[in-house]
Amino acid sequence: MKRAIRNAVSAGLIVGVLTACISGGGYDEVMVSGNYAEYDPSVYAVLPFESRPADTGLDPGDRSDYLESFGEYQVVGENGPAIAQEAFEDAVILTGSDVVVRSRVTDVLNEIEFQAMSGLTEEDAARIGTMVNADAIIVGTITQYNYYTVAVSVRALDVERGIVLWSASGSRDVWDFDADPGEALRTLAREMMEEVSDELGDLE
Repeated sequence: MKRAIRNAVSAGLIVGVLTACISGGGYDEVMVSGNYAEYDPSVYAVLPFESRPADTGLDPGDRSDYLESFGEYQVVGENGPAIAQEAFEDAVILTGSDVVVRSRVTDVLNEIEFQAMSGLTEEDAARIGTMVNADAIIVGTITQYNYYTVAVSVRALDVERGIVLWSASGSRDVWDFDADPGEALRTLAREMMEEVSDELGDLE
C-alpha cells in the first residue's frame, strides 16, 4: 500500500485517506472517525453483504472477450456477497478484533425477520449488535463481482451510539489474481482492514 493523501486529524471529524494498491490493480478509500479512540470496539459482527449491482460497463472489446472466455457477463456473481461477508470476518480477526460467529448473526436476523440490508438504520444496528453482544457491526455492499473486477463498500457502526466508526471502499482487478474473483475479494478485504487498522493505530 502506498498512502497518497492524508487529511489532518482533528477530534470529531472524519479522517480521509486515499490509498493506491500497487500490486492489486485497484484503489481504496478509507475514512475513520477522529473520535474512534473514545469507542474502541473489540467485538464486531459482520452482517450479510447487500448485492447492489453497479454496471460500470465494459467497452465492446472487453465485453466480447469476457463473453468468449467466461460466458454471460455477470455484474455481481451470486456467491459474491457470501464471500464478501466471510472475507471481512477473516480480515477483522487478522487485525486483532473478535468476530461474532456467523450462525449467531444469522439466527438473530431470522428472529427479528430482518430482510433489507439497504434499509438498515442506526436503530437497527444498535438492536442487532446488542442481541449478538457486539460492540460494533460491519455492513457492506458488493457492487462488482465478476472476472474483471470486484468492488465493495463497507462501514462499521457503533452499537451503543449508532455512529459511523469507519468506512471504506475499494476495488481490485481480477486478472491480477489468476482470474479468481474470490481471491481478489479476499485480498481486497484483508488490505482494506489493514489500512483501517493502521489509521486506528494512528489515532490512539
